[in-house]
Amino acid sequence: QSSASQDLALESWYKRHGIATGYVQVRTTEESVGGRGMFWSSPKAAKDAQILARIPKRCVLEVSFARAKWSEAMNWGHINDKNLEMMASTMCAYTQTDPAGVDWREWIDTWLGFGGVMPRPLKSYSSKEIQYLATASGSTFADVSVAIELRYNTMKNDATKLEFPFTDGAKGMTGDIFADMYSVVVSRCAVMGPAWDYGYGIIPMHDMHNHPPPSIESSVELHALGDVKPHIEGLDDEVTNLIHLSGIADISPSLDEQDILIVARRDIQPGEELFLSYRDASETQGLSSNDRLWLLFQYGFPLFPVE
Repeated sequence: QSSASQDLALESWYKRHGIATGYVQVRTTEESVGGRGMFWSSPKAAKDAQILARIPKRCVLEVSFARAKWSEAMNWGHINDKNLEMMASTMCAYTQTDPAGVDWREWIDTWLGFGGVMPRPLKSYSSKEIQYLATASGSTFADVSVAIELRYNTMKNDATKLEFPFTDGAKGMTGDIFADMYSVVVSRCAVMGPAWDYGYGIIPMHDMHNHPPPSIESSVELHALGDVKPHIEGLDDEVTNLIHLSGIADISPSLDEQDILIVARRDIQPGEELFLSYRDASETQGLSSNDRLWLLFQYGFPLFPVE
């Protein structure tokens, strides 16, 4: 598929699943800091606190929901790490049928290959690749080499804990897909607010926003409808209008306090890329070269460039 057709396919998936995108568009373009991102396509500027998108709660890949839906598909009792729980949830979504009718596999296929640095053996790296990681994180060549091996071995151990591969028919879940998924899940996982009891999950649309460059302020935030309703007058009407604008009124589920909203945190100009802060800038204080390296592995780019 071409880049344009991939973006149209993703937007079609959003619409079929009742996600209200409004004037937010996904674009694969050199204008995006990550090569692919979310853009504000309205001819008018978005205002601070404006609701830009709504994702129904059934389209949130959240751990407790996954455990309930696919209780027999995974040995959940042996998984006691939050990242492994999220990985197990994604594996189930990719290989199992969802009784709620969400086509998770089609969505997951759109973000495979767009995550962090995929774990692989040290021998598969060139000296140039290792030196880039060292320079970008402020680490030494030797320290990067050790970290690459550690990360790859950790993934293999986690695969064992998750009992991969499946014995009841992998359904296309290959080793390469597992490794790719493993690198993406950590970078895409979000901790949600009180309406979700601070659970964690991966959320359509939210997962496509890039982290802002140092010179640009982040422009959007993630909130559950129930968490912001007391603070935004006429919220239900605003979200309902957004649903009609998106052309999905006939298929959109009823509003729910666990619906996820993408909200502007400042004014956004027409054509501007939408940015979501992955980590607060204050977290640059005291970061070691090792911390920077692991963030580079997690996100696939230098989150806080070395000065």
